[in-house]
Amino acid sequence: MQGQFGHSVKELPPAIRQAAETLLGRPLSDDEMVSVFAFPAPQSTAPKNLEQWEKEMNELIDSFPQTPLLSDEAISRDSIYSREDEMM
Repeated sequence: MQGQFGHSVKELPPAIRQAAETLLGRPLSDDEMVSVFAFPAPQSTAPKNLEQWEKEMNELIDSFPQTPLLSDEAISRDSIYSREDEMM
C-alpha cells in the first residue's frame, strides 16, 4: 500500500476545503484531517438483474465440494459430549 497522507483542514486552500466539504456533504472543522484514497473501480458498477444474480449464486454454490451430510448419530448430544475412546 502506498503512503497515506493526511492534511490539516485549517491548512487547506479555500477551494480544496470547499470541494472536500461538498463531497462530504458537511462543513469541516479546523481540527479535522482530510485524506484522499484512490483505488480501482469495480469491474462492473451496473446493478445485476435478479436472473443474473441467481445464475451467479447457483454457480458459486455448485463450485463447493460435495460432502456427505453427517448422520444423526454423528451430531447427537451423546456423540458430541463423549470421547472417541469411550465409544469403542
